[in-house]
Amino acid sequence: MKKVFILSLIVGLLIFASFAECVPPKTVPIGMAVEFMDHAACAYISQDKGWFEEEGLNFTSYESYVTGMALASALARGDIQVAYMCLIPAINVYANAKIPIKIVAGTHKYGYGLVVNPDKIKNIKDLEKSDIRLGCVREG
Repeated sequence: MKKVFILSLIVGLLIFASFAECVPPKTVPIGMAVEFMDHAACAYISQDKGWFEEEGLNFTSYESYVTGMALASALARGDIQVAYMCLIPAINVYANAKIPIKIVAGTHKYGYGLVVNPDKIKNIKDLEKSDIRLGCVREG
C-alpha cells in the first residue's frame, strides 16, 4: 500500500511538472539603438544577418541615432533599453540624468583624443583659461 502511494505521488508530480513547461515564456519588449558610425558596424551586421534573433534577442525596435548624445537622450527618456554607444555619452546619461546603466562590453580602446595648440596649452589646467574654446568635430 505504501509503495502504491509513493508511486502515485511520483506520477502526480511528474504530470504536474509537465504542465509547467506548457506555459509560454514571458517576453519583455526590448528596444535597441546604435550610433550611426563605423564603430557600430558589428551591431549593424548582427542585425542584418539575424544573429540577434539566433541568440534569442527579439528587439521590438532597432533605431539609429546621429550622435551619442542623441542616443543617450533616448536612453534617458526610456525610448530604448539597450544602447550601442561610445563611453562618454553613456557616462553622461548616468551623471546628468541619473539613469542607472551597466556597461557590459567595450568595443574599442583609445578611440578618441584631445588635440590642442601646443603654443597655448601646456597642461590640463590651461584648458580652464577664458580664451580657450573647446569644440567637437561633429554635432552632439
